[in-house]
Amino acid sequence: MKSRELPNYEMPNFDGIGANEYIMDVTHEVVDFISTADTPFVHELNIWYHTLNCGFRTRVSGETDFPCISDERVGAGRSYVHLTQALTFDFDKDVATTDAKFASMMNATNPNLSAFKARGGKIILAHGWNDQLVPPLNTINYYKSVRKAMGARAADEFVRLFMAPGMLHCGGGAGPNTFDALTALEQWAEEGKAPEKIIASHSTNGVVDRTRPLCPYPQVAQYKGTGSTDDATNFVCAASGAVKTSTR
Repeated sequence: MKSRELPNYEMPNFDGIGANEYIMDVTHEVVDFISTADTPFVHELNIWYHTLNCGFRTRVSGETDFPCISDERVGAGRSYVHLTQALTFDFDKDVATTDAKFASMMNATNPNLSAFKARGGKIILAHGWNDQLVPPLNTINYYKSVRKAMGARAADEFVRLFMAPGMLHCGGGAGPNTFDALTALEQWAEEGKAPEKIIASHSTNGVVDRTRPLCPYPQVAQYKGTGSTDDATNFVCAASGAVKTSTR
């Protein structure tokens, strides 16, 4: 769009990833308009204005799962709210009030997964160490809380955590970031074969140039001491420092 005046009648280019997604729904009346920032804000507001004039209440514009499908940039979003008065939220006092109202719906931090385990459920957690959106320590802390609440032996029967060095949010990054956790989960749930490692790969221009095993936390992939460091077969999953290699 050439003009940055609002409103105008120019048609923006819907050429961004997911820019053609436009959802009209009511989301608990919390905000007026949510954008996932795939298009410039002038485009978004202009589209919103004309859609309202047509009688539609628009809620979401843009790619709804953008952060998980691209490693080109961090997924971002903007919320537009019509305020009738100044914001009065007090972070020192009102967080507890918000948690009391929304925590049961928004939080997923309950470590007691006994009902899920009793039904034969299996869980593979995976998180990139270089995740720029969700702190990887959050997942580690949750995994530890499950082991504490249910006991280490019971937890080991149905949940594993695999940390991916160098992986960004949901994929991408300098480290091996493509792996098949679904097959590992199926083998565990259907055949009783718990995953001892998951092979991950890194590609450049569509060509795989590195593989590495992802290990059940807290184990890490350790180099055996010989062979290419870009080949997963030259690594073993072990406790940190357990593998001694020659420096010669």
